[in-house]
Amino acid sequence: MTSIDPTSLPQHTTPVSRGDIEYSVEQVALLQSLSMMQVHKNVIFKKDAAAGFPAQTSMIGNIAEKEGNDSVSPAASEIVNIDHPDATLAAFGEEAFNMPPPGLINNNVPLALKTVSGKYRGRSTNGDLELELRVDVDGRRPMRRVSGDFYRTMGDTITYIGSFIIQTPILSVTPTQVVIDGQGMFSITTASPRLQVTIKRVGEFMSPSAAEAQFMTVEGVPGIKYTCNFQSAYFRRVEFETDFVTNVQPFSSYNTGLLPCNGPVRTLTVTAAFAEAGVEMVETGGANEVPIAMAGPDKVWTNRELHASMEKHFQLWKDEPGWKVWLLAATSHRTEDGLRGVMFDQQGAQRQGCAVFHDVIGGNTTEVIRGQLRTYVHEMGHCFNLYHSHQKEFMHPPQPNRLDALSWMHYPDYYLSPNGSGASAYWAAFPFQFDDLEIIHLRHAFRNDIIMGGNNFGTGAADVDPNLFADPILDKTGLQLKIKSEASYYCGEPVVVEFKLALTDMRGKRVNARLHPNYGYVQVGISKPGGKTIVYRPFLQQCADPEILTLDCDLPAVYDSAYIGYGKDGFYFNEPGVYELRAVYHAMDSSQVFSNILRFRVDAPADNREKEIADLFLGEAQGKLLYLLGSDADSLQKGNEAFDHVIQQYPDHPMAVYAKLIKGMNASLSFKTIDTKTKEIYTREANFYESAALLSDVFDASTALLQNPAAETGVDNITLNMAAKSLVTVQQAMGDTPKANATAQKICAYFALETKGIPKFVQDKIKREVYALLQDNKEMNTTG
Repeated sequence: MTSIDPTSLPQHTTPVSRGDIEYSVEQVALLQSLSMMQVHKNVIFKKDAAAGFPAQTSMIGNIAEKEGNDSVSPAASEIVNIDHPDATLAAFGEEAFNMPPPGLINNNVPLALKTVSGKYRGRSTNGDLELELRVDVDGRRPMRRVSGDFYRTMGDTITYIGSFIIQTPILSVTPTQVVIDGQGMFSITTASPRLQVTIKRVGEFMSPSAAEAQFMTVEGVPGIKYTCNFQSAYFRRVEFETDFVTNVQPFSSYNTGLLPCNGPVRTLTVTAAFAEAGVEMVETGGANEVPIAMAGPDKVWTNRELHASMEKHFQLWKDEPGWKVWLLAATSHRTEDGLRGVMFDQQGAQRQGCAVFHDVIGGNTTEVIRGQLRTYVHEMGHCFNLYHSHQKEFMHPPQPNRLDALSWMHYPDYYLSPNGSGASAYWAAFPFQFDDLEIIHLRHAFRNDIIMGGNNFGTGAADVDPNLFADPILDKTGLQLKIKSEASYYCGEPVVVEFKLALTDMRGKRVNARLHPNYGYVQVGISKPGGKTIVYRPFLQQCADPEILTLDCDLPAVYDSAYIGYGKDGFYFNEPGVYELRAVYHAMDSSQVFSNILRFRVDAPADNREKEIADLFLGEAQGKLLYLLGSDADSLQKGNEAFDHVIQQYPDHPMAVYAKLIKGMNASLSFKTIDTKTKEIYTREANFYESAALLSDVFDASTALLQNPAAETGVDNITLNMAAKSLVTVQQAMGDTPKANATAQKICAYFALETKGIPKFVQDKIKREVYALLQDNKEMNTTG
């Protein structure tokens, strides 16, 4: 669902790099030169007996070694002496780069020289400008790039100016120096886009040399020059704070040799995994234990609690960009079964915090510990603005999805390659690393695209080609995706879409039942009244393993609903007019199942009363509260006040039901925050009486059809089912069992109405769930 050039070959995952081996700059430069020659002609390797180059060894890609074979004519090929290369050195670009072991290359240059890759920093000749330079041409997994960030010092302040990256540098290498030359891509306008970096070679045990960075015009006219001293072999440095709640044993380390895998055997921690990618993660004082005694009986977390806790507890947190990130090892998530982790910090300065849930990923078996490592690194990867491997099309700029990626960012169940598919194949081939394009992002992305608190997660990835919503030419998936909503909405009214994935081939089909767009398995395209097409992007990035079910005659469909009125881009339906929606379900076999096209209208406010109500719903805080189903966070207080105003001033307006739903759901639950100084959890206890009053109004308004066949107000079916189950739980907690029983009977009767058209198997499921709540609470009260 994004514009990808259909005339170009897709980028596949590069072969597994040999993460345990370092490469010299001579080896990288030689292979770049040879690979560029191979693009235009066949290359014959002329081996020197003294060079010790092994016989019958392919150097790279399709460059064939040839000796004594008449099938390739020397007239059609260029003979290259690999021991004395004189070829013009050129960049390799984005082609697959399968680096052979260093022992296969011998160009008679001493290798006992220090590598030149790493981070450098220095000032311009006039002194007020500063450059952080990242050179990546040798060492471990060289990406053959140079990048940097510009800063300016004004008195006691330092300001960020912009960034650049050279994607295709030319290397000129001698035993005494390395010269890197190339034209950069800049985040700012510049008159001198070409850069020449000169670094003197020194011995293995000598202090690193400085890098001379000379900017110039395309024609070679010199501009500003920087002298940058070597700072670190790492390309980024991030401060990392982690905390865990009582009784949660956080992940420590995993030996990759304990189970079959690809790549070198080593013991990995979260910091070591990022270190291999060139990112130094500096822990800020060890993990802090957070008492759970004040958390209430549920010991579970909601998105709103995680967000509020991060703001209060993260000692390094500021609402501004910074190289710092927080992780909480928590128990479980209340509303999302199977949720392994979440990057919950997508409010204000984003991507500063994430959480993992040990009730799902916890345990002490070898397989479980291996999975914990992946989950921790995966969630941290989101904080660096990395997308899932099967969702790269939503990056900025968009890239092809990489279903064959052997990366921390892939879902094992979605792994798809010619050599095998699914979780077993993924783990057997996984080298415990990011893929090459992700490494390039981690090391060389523009500062604001990667720094925590910088650009929003996936910013710029929502613009799509509307033609990509066209019907497929052929559909043999055996599945059908249907979406539906109300035919019209008040301005500011929350837009909720129901999803139904149904079986069309009654022989049965394995499906992923997670249809909510929060998980990314389903995307929703929105065509706005002005004609612009965008993709709905959820406010929070949530990671959960697929919920795999088999659809058959007994279970022919699965359902879900989602509030999609507010997301990362703000409000999606805040202007009057006709909207068109289409959803795409990403199946386990990489097929795409397209939904029907859904059309609905957002009406303009009819009078000043409706205009005021619309304004009370369209604030940013209100959008976040609607998404989170309420919150006590201080930053969302204005939104709560706006909903209180709607309830007090316009209690009978149809829009009031949504304000009551948000306030009632929030009051039904305790709300946990973490005290910064004491490290203890503070719990605001649930207010059952307030919640029961508000949710009863929602329930009565939404089930009015039972008494009045002409009535059609309130929330959608799936939201009503959620609210009814919460109301039953609250009424039980208040000790009002008769009312809880009456609510259960009424909701079952409502969904059994013939006019509702609810399938029998769905009615049975609702009845089981509602009466299970009554039984659970009865047992709880008996044992308590």
